[in-house]
Amino acid sequence: LGGAGEIGAAGYALVFSDGEEDKCVLLDCGLHPDPRAGFTHLVPDFYLLDGIAEPDAVIISHCHHDHVGALPIFKRKYPNAKIFMTEESAIVYPFVFEDSKKLIEAQRIDSRYLIDVEDVKDAPSVTSVKFGKDFEIIKGVKGRFYRAGHIFGAGAIFIYPENHNRDWNLLFTGDIKLEDQFFIKKCKIPENLKPKILICETTEAGEKQILRYETAVERIKNTINKIATKKGNVLIPVTALGKTQEI
Repeated sequence: LGGAGEIGAAGYALVFSDGEEDKCVLLDCGLHPDPRAGFTHLVPDFYLLDGIAEPDAVIISHCHHDHVGALPIFKRKYPNAKIFMTEESAIVYPFVFEDSKKLIEAQRIDSRYLIDVEDVKDAPSVTSVKFGKDFEIIKGVKGRFYRAGHIFGAGAIFIYPENHNRDWNLLFTGDIKLEDQFFIKKCKIPENLKPKILICETTEAGEKQILRYETAVERIKNTINKIATKKGNVLIPVTALGKTQEI
């Protein structure tokens, strides 16, 4: 529904059918960080689901705006849908929600998605889940969060059928980090987990050489020390959740 080939408005729809009724589960529900993109791309295009299946649940991988920022719009359109996220994400989401309201108010363009911020004064209620604990997403479908690294609370989501005779499963990584950071440790996905379907965030997958964490730390330290010896000032603009804690 959004986020393919770009950063922002992440949203992936899974449709399950038992032959009688279709059920839909969303993976992430983000805002686009660039208001110039227009509202068609500012949020996942939920209207693509019209006539297919109304979402019964949404699972949030982590609390960056490009993955969670559109929840107020989603909840306005689908008030009965359940929202799942990790316990850590549930702690920080109310703070992220306040920023989401401001972004939605400032960037609203398409009348299909217009909402009055007064109608979403409070963050939508969520179901928090422990890492490694199995939980029911919808009838017949279960999920499990694994630590994804990246930021506080980030989780990769393993989805599988309750009936083990059904031969499918899926892993959605969200944003993952394969190296330890100062504050957040690297992802912890079991090596023996063999997903049949993998949906992976690949922002840097096309890069021939990815900047390693230790190299980035040394580069920042050297730059700060160089400027400090000249009695200069350093301004480091970073995201509030994740990079700020690392700095």
